[in-house]
Amino acid sequence: MINFNWNNRSEVNKFKEVENNYVQMINDLNPSLVVDVGCGRNRFKGRINNLIGFDISDTSKGDFIDDLLNVTYDNVDAVLCEGVLHFDKIEKRFKHILEWVRPGGLIVMRVNIDSGFWSMKKIKTFEKQYCLENPPLYKNINYMISPAINGEGRRVQWIWKTQQ
Repeated sequence: MINFNWNNRSEVNKFKEVENNYVQMINDLNPSLVVDVGCGRNRFKGRINNLIGFDISDTSKGDFIDDLLNVTYDNVDAVLCEGVLHFDKIEKRFKHILEWVRPGGLIVMRVNIDSGFWSMKKIKTFEKQYCLENPPLYKNINYMISPAINGEGRRVQWIWKTQQ
């Protein structure tokens, strides 16, 4: 696990390396479909092959606007879910996303661990409950924690791989 300090340039660069690493991990799957849930500005469009991004906000730059519980996919190679699952119906939303992912597919997660629902213990519980592997994000780093910024809580990011 690594804790990041956003005021330290070398740590910010490491964060970018981590992001580039999981983008490469997804592209190495030669994906036919990647879904970015809550894509916001859709910043991975053009960086990740065959990516469709959507968001519930009408100010997003996604391919379409909808709530994830209204969307259904099958056989998705990877799902990006960054900053989405710390609101209501968290477990229901997670199970819905999990149904989309093909065996051996990836789920890239980032959540606010100060939201009241998520904690490292809860993350580990989900891993066991849903039989998820936790491959490293970067080198030997499995979890990345960033401090609170702009009044928001601390964030933790990781990758889960579904069973083959």
